[in-house]
Amino acid sequence: AKSFFQGNGDATRAMFADDDFFREAAKLLGKRLRKMHFINLTYFVWTFCRAGVVFPDFMQQVGDHLCNTGQLPTGDRCSLATMVWNFSKCGMRHDRLFELTAAELVRPNRLRSLAPRNYQNSIIAFSRMGHWHEKYVDAMARGVVRLLDAHDPRFPKTDTSVLFSYTCKDGSEVPADCFRISSLTVILRSLQAFRLGDASHPDELCRNFARCFASMAAYARRSVARSPAWMREPGDACD
Repeated sequence: AKSFFQGNGDATRAMFADDDFFREAAKLLGKRLRKMHFINLTYFVWTFCRAGVVFPDFMQQVGDHLCNTGQLPTGDRCSLATMVWNFSKCGMRHDRLFELTAAELVRPNRLRSLAPRNYQNSIIAFSRMGHWHEKYVDAMARGVVRLLDAHDPRFPKTDTSVLFSYTCKDGSEVPADCFRISSLTVILRSLQAFRLGDASHPDELCRNFARCFASMAAYARRSVARSPAWMREPGDACD
């Protein structure tokens, strides 16, 4: 069965409505932005991006709205990371949105809340758009290490003593998915775009990234040795 998340872009696009539908939806959403919560808006915009439908004026309107109304702190960890991913997926620059998102993500309480998927999505976004924010990049390096070093790769979910769970509508809790070797590969590839270790970067930033890369390598080795086969992907590491 086809899935919204499968890799074949053409097959996925066929699952969505045509461009005229999205055009009219954008007009309606544009009129009602002040009535929508940030989280709901994030996934409306995600649907446009996933369908490959880009209306620059609409995206600019969304970014301006989020920046001007102070809504970013009201988002959860997923909406913060996903909204900047949306903009990067559409190739839309909005430097102020990225700056304010970075400022929110580096807050200590927010940083401790980020799940592996949030790290991946936001790092992809900042890398893809070439948006440099030193404090954000440094915080991501430190945060990734915290989760990697605390995780036992035999298990697919993060320990709730390290990272709080997602809470469902019915009140049940679902622990966040852990990092996998394939996701670390994506993150590492994205970070390389920042040319970390350049002479212009502060020594502390370089040291934190050296620790991050070492932590990734150690985790990959542990995962090769201990993770069940279904948590691995072909070619993700040399056994």
